[in-house]
Amino acid sequence: MRSSMTRRRSRSSFPFNSLCESPASDPIAPEFAVYCQKWTLRALIDLGGHNSVLHDGHCSEPGLIRSLGLNVDLELNYQQEKVLDELKKKHRETVITALPEVSTSALMKNIAWLTEQLGLTVDEQKILFFCVLERQSVYLRQTMAALGAMTSSRVITVLSVLLEIPQPNVHKAFSQNSGLTRSGLVSIDDTNCFDFCNKIDLIEGLSERLVVEQHNPFNLFADNFVVAPEAELEMDRFEHMKVKLQRLTKYLEFSLKNDQDGVNILVYGSPGTGKTMCARAIAKELGAELFEVAVENRQGDRISGANRLSAYRLSQRILAERKKAIIVFDEIEDINTASRSDDFEMLGNRGNRTGQKGWFNQLLEHNQIPAIWITNNIRFLDPAHLRRFDYHLQMDIPPARVRSAMLAEFTKVLNVTKQWCDDMAANDKLSPGLMARAAKVALSMNEAGADGTPEELLEDVIESALKVQKYTMRRNLTKSGKVGYQLEATNADCNLLQIIDGLRETVEGRLCLFGPAGTGKSAFAQFVAAELDKPVLLKRASDILGKYVGETEERMADMFKEATANGAVLILDEADSFLRSRENARQSWEISAVNEMLVQMESFQGIFFATTNLMDQLDSASLRRFDAKINFGFLKFDQCVMLFDNMCGQLGVDSNELAYVSLRFLDKLTPGDFTNVMRQSRLRPMRNASDLIDRLTQEMSLKKLSNGRPMGFLVEAA
Repeated sequence: MRSSMTRRRSRSSFPFNSLCESPASDPIAPEFAVYCQKWTLRALIDLGGHNSVLHDGHCSEPGLIRSLGLNVDLELNYQQEKVLDELKKKHRETVITALPEVSTSALMKNIAWLTEQLGLTVDEQKILFFCVLERQSVYLRQTMAALGAMTSSRVITVLSVLLEIPQPNVHKAFSQNSGLTRSGLVSIDDTNCFDFCNKIDLIEGLSERLVVEQHNPFNLFADNFVVAPEAELEMDRFEHMKVKLQRLTKYLEFSLKNDQDGVNILVYGSPGTGKTMCARAIAKELGAELFEVAVENRQGDRISGANRLSAYRLSQRILAERKKAIIVFDEIEDINTASRSDDFEMLGNRGNRTGQKGWFNQLLEHNQIPAIWITNNIRFLDPAHLRRFDYHLQMDIPPARVRSAMLAEFTKVLNVTKQWCDDMAANDKLSPGLMARAAKVALSMNEAGADGTPEELLEDVIESALKVQKYTMRRNLTKSGKVGYQLEATNADCNLLQIIDGLRETVEGRLCLFGPAGTGKSAFAQFVAAELDKPVLLKRASDILGKYVGETEERMADMFKEATANGAVLILDEADSFLRSRENARQSWEISAVNEMLVQMESFQGIFFATTNLMDQLDSASLRRFDAKINFGFLKFDQCVMLFDNMCGQLGVDSNELAYVSLRFLDKLTPGDFTNVMRQSRLRPMRNASDLIDRLTQEMSLKKLSNGRPMGFLVEAA
């Protein structure tokens, strides 16, 4: 608001440049021309505006004078006194002229609707009527500019004279409790002296919309608040929040029924988690009208924080008499920006920040219409503000089963399969917002004849969106446990079947799986999940490590929370990144990360697997928190033979005794080595068992090289 007003005021430093020279160029509607002419003559004669227009030797506003229909020469035979006499004569004639009836005009109909909504007095209606026409009429605006810079008291005097309203009534119309001021429709900017157009603040764009007939009166405030779109999802799609949403809905239902004031709900969470969708679903469930404070105007320009707060205040006044209405204020980060800006003071919130904080607290305490406030991050909000909300609803990315159901709902017109939805739901960064956008884009592509199936189009959109967010699209992992996995080919130091039976009975446990890379630690954890018929939540260090202070700890907490919400088996690969001994920590964040992991492990009531290749580096406190520590070693000879025979069968080659003898010397093989060799066969086919032995030997030799070769420089002892 301030920026646009600053631009306007810089132009008004030259208020008397004629904007046009022909009366026909004034865009004012004919039915209002008599009103504008009457006010123009009063401003020029009764308020002395002619002193700034008529000068000795020239007229600075010839277009304005001609618009009044005076029979005077303003060029070669210009005479100041003669023009002034004609002005006074015209003024006397106009004063006794009856004003036309305009009650059926679009402007008066709209003002009548506003009066019904806001309870405007007759004087307030007159002031609003005048302010709108002053914005619309070029010549009336020129005339008001000719009155020069005004103080607030001068504005009161001017309006009193022009509209024939007693000054006390004009004062009352601009008091804090008046309909004009409380709604924010019209106000006086008393921060400095400006010309009338800049001294009177009228909601941006309102004057243009008031003079146009509106099929829906709420369109008058399209730059302030709008009727919310239809809900994209039903309440039951937010199954993971069923209990909280049921309680919140009942509270809002009671509040609406009993006309409670000061009802405010805070909904917060990461971008795209469905906060706005949830608010719309709540309103639909309640059968309530939902309105949203505008973020952008009709031209697509972002609305400032101060203007949005003004718009919210206006919406409360306009909607106050509606029995089942709810207002959504999205992106309330703007409040913090507004409270530090000059615009905030223009809303009548001068003084120190404590006063401004109190003003916002009052805004939360006295709203007549329930409000849902939405933000991506509550860190910027003042604790005093946070305490004022009745209910705080945190929203995270839904668990996999809910993501799958939501994706099916968004893509139902594309006829994708349930299996595909389940597969895509394995992406834990697949937010409701991303689903909705992907479905919209893919549908447009499909209808336009783009190459590819609906699933391929959706995957393209989703993958590209995840990529720019530095995430990799993953497929469903819940089935990978049994496929290609053989428990008997795992060399662990305990009975793994007993471990599985124990987890099946308790459905809770914290297990540390350690040993060399490729020994099947993560595969076993996934196998357990498949045996227990539970989904898998697989996390790696790169998924959790953050670049900002506290971000890693926050992601850890979210990881355990997501596993709990989804009833998933949580698998953390490279757990040593977060459980390394604190004695060797060099940075404070390393210690805090370990502390957070220990706290989360202690309180987690599900099944948690931590895998590591660096058991000797783990913090001693973390070791005490594991219910079982299982060592996964290199394959035994009989296990190597079993995997070797299986691979020979898949490759169509014959095994032989010589190959078995060679296997006895390969004492550091892992299931992962056999998997790697199998993948190599697609590029380099193996002709016989000897080729297979050679490839396994290469895998093991590389392993020895990486484990045994020293790094850095060798320095001989002196």
